Amino acid sequence: MAGFSLVSTRTRQAALLSGLSLLAYFFKIVKGRQTRHARMIRLFSEKEKEIAAVTGTNGCPSPKWLFGQWFALLAFCKAIKEHRHLHMLSELHEVFGGTFSMPLPFQATYIAINTEENVEHVLKHKFDNYVKGETYLLPRMMDLLGNGIFNSDGPTWYHQRKTSSHMFSQKKLTNHIWKAIDKNSNKVVNFLLSRPAGDTVDIFNVMNRFTLDTIGEVGFARDIGSLDNADSPFLKSFDRAQQIVFLRMVMPFWRLRRLLRLGEEHDADHHFRLLKDYALETVRDLKDNLTTERGDSFIGLFMQEAEKSGKPYDEKLMQEMVLNFLIAGRDTTAQSLSWTLYLLLGSPDVERKVLAEVAEVCGDGPLQYEDLNRLTFLQCVINESLRLYPSVAIDVKKSLEDDMLPDGTFVEKDDCVVYNIFAMGRSKNIWGEDADQFRPERWIGKDFPSLYLFPVFNAGPRECLGRRLASVEMKACLASILRSVKLTLAVPRDAIYYDAQLTIGMASGLPCKVERR
Repeated sequence: MAGFSLVSTRTRQAALLSGLSLLAYFFKIVKGRQTRHARMIRLFSEKEKEIAAVTGTNGCPSPKWLFGQWFALLAFCKAIKEHRHLHMLSELHEVFGGTFSMPLPFQATYIAINTEENVEHVLKHKFDNYVKGETYLLPRMMDLLGNGIFNSDGPTWYHQRKTSSHMFSQKKLTNHIWKAIDKNSNKVVNFLLSRPAGDTVDIFNVMNRFTLDTIGEVGFARDIGSLDNADSPFLKSFDRAQQIVFLRMVMPFWRLRRLLRLGEEHDADHHFRLLKDYALETVRDLKDNLTTERGDSFIGLFMQEAEKSGKPYDEKLMQEMVLNFLIAGRDTTAQSLSWTLYLLLGSPDVERKVLAEVAEVCGDGPLQYEDLNRLTFLQCVINESLRLYPSVAIDVKKSLEDDMLPDGTFVEKDDCVVYNIFAMGRSKNIWGEDADQFRPERWIGKDFPSLYLFPVFNAGPRECLGRRLASVEMKACLASILRSVKLTLAVPRDAIYYDAQLTIGMASGLPCKVERR
């Protein structure tokens, strides 16, 4: 027993010394970060009331980083639970200005930016310095995106982008892609018209099924058939997987949580496995039936390229790319469509203008591809919706080396810079005092602004390749629905709220009453 006590005492002493050493080391790091972010700490002190209002707390965050990190995490988690974390970050910009840092425990330092100069610096001028990062961002998203185009850097990313760009030629857009969009837009209208008068339909769910079927046909030459089957487990797993990945950017010890299946990670393996199995099935089906027509698909292009080079195609990479293209082709467009309809349903005057334009351009005949460029006010509506609800609300880059932003902010190696697209769209400095209002008329007669000021399609070398595809898909679907179906929101407007995931989904759905127009 004495021996046991001696060992226990030594163990406790060793643990205590290790703990004190760790604490001393932590304070050394903290002191450096306090010096580096002295301006932010001073603002915490000077703006106690503003911070209390922003975070919904009775106190203000402690300027001591040991506690401030946990305060920031708790405040952000509270905002996530209340479905207002994007508004919280936007409000923090109002308090601190264009740049502030958000410390989270046991995570990289996040530096949030929302000015054109800083965004252009990160996405263009120092493009090679701001990456996904093999040691921080990439591992958190690996289960979902693997080494696909949205989760890769350097030569891997460049090769995928170069090959994918061939998909967006004018010929493919006006033939192969338009046929899929037109067919599925009509399927949506027929589905809605088949509902009993006054029936309630979750339009967000319908938009997700519409875009999934379209990207399935365009990207993988596969008839997914989700418009015919609303209960596909694939749809639910895709949303859940994105939520899990998003929370890995916030919660500490994500690897341990994943190993022990704690919290949001408890069902992660099930959802990721289901998605990967589905993607692999898609790849093998395409490979076995790679006709000329099916070769026009995204994945078909990569398979054809491998055949021409005489090298076997990488099945695992194709599997990962299927999931990347599904996020690009399903989520972002479905969300843009849903938020646009949500805004239109609260603005009957704007809806009437859209209907008048569609009637003038299309008459009583079917919608044609050539009609889309003439729907100029509808494009203004879409731009305004993207301004208020950008599909990718925030994006993150890791700094490979020390850097200085144009506004003088020092970025240390391994810091993560968050360009806050949601906050930029609601900034009064950029859009004026009515920045929070839905006013599509602000776009009439104006050129599309710099993508560094309005980065809803990203910007710089990684600008979204599918921008034209998204525009065609949104205008075609909206025009088809609005001219045929009258939608009325079935719940109070404040009952609609966004989700916490990589893209800005609707956690509430969009329940609407449906009737023939």
